[in-house]
Amino acid sequence: MDDRRAGRGAFFYKNGDRYDGLWANDLSQGEGRMIYANGDIFEGQWHEGKRNGYGSLTKRNGDHYEGQWVNDKREGQGSYYYKDKAKMFVGEWVNDMPKAGVYTQVEDEELLAKIPEKKHFTDPYFQPDIPILRLKNAAAVLETAMENVKRERASYRAQHIPIEAMFTASELDELERAFREAAQGSLFVDLLSLKTLLEGMEIYPLDKDIMKLVKVCLKTDEEVTEINFETFVRVFALLLEESMNNVEVEQQAVPEPVKVEDSVQFVKKLNP
Repeated sequence: MDDRRAGRGAFFYKNGDRYDGLWANDLSQGEGRMIYANGDIFEGQWHEGKRNGYGSLTKRNGDHYEGQWVNDKREGQGSYYYKDKAKMFVGEWVNDMPKAGVYTQVEDEELLAKIPEKKHFTDPYFQPDIPILRLKNAAAVLETAMENVKRERASYRAQHIPIEAMFTASELDELERAFREAAQGSLFVDLLSLKTLLEGMEIYPLDKDIMKLVKVCLKTDEEVTEINFETFVRVFALLLEESMNNVEVEQQAVPEPVKVEDSVQFVKKLNP
């Protein structure tokens, strides 16, 4: 299509990589598999030529990652199996690195049998009496650490995660219908209309908070007067995230208390 790759197809890169999957506008888009020249294999979701969404990476050395990707890096919930160490990390990833989670030994008898025993020391060894150290409220500490990571990375993830990965198709349809009503035939809404639109969803942010989130989503420090549908979706996701984290929002005089919980399911995919 206009000399641009679209639909399903395979492509062999000059560096030896091979991609099989869906294309749009000459870039990998949707489900696809990349077999890298070094023997690594990625299978999962792509957005504008980058790994975005859920996917798995199997490395040539046997290591295996499965989880979320943002902007071509591991970001969000994911698990990594270290073959040589027979260990597994499960938790939050930030900028391609494990950040907060659980690191455990994997019981793999077949793998352990292949590891040669080192017999450099033959004298019997006696374990001295060492006090056992345990982290108090370990589960609560881990949960808090992971939630802190999600909160700290919410803005970055809202900027880069495809909106199709944030919300279901039906949820996006509902948001688009509401946006079109506010836009009245335009492709954009001004910030006053945006605030009215959000109030119709029983979300009441301050004007300064709306501007702050719009700038975050657009990655700009300039003043913004209007936004398109995609930016609206990202702002909406961040507002729900902040509401769930008890970020201060304006309390309007309404007949009933502000209720955001009816829309909470929308934000669950922001931090999968």
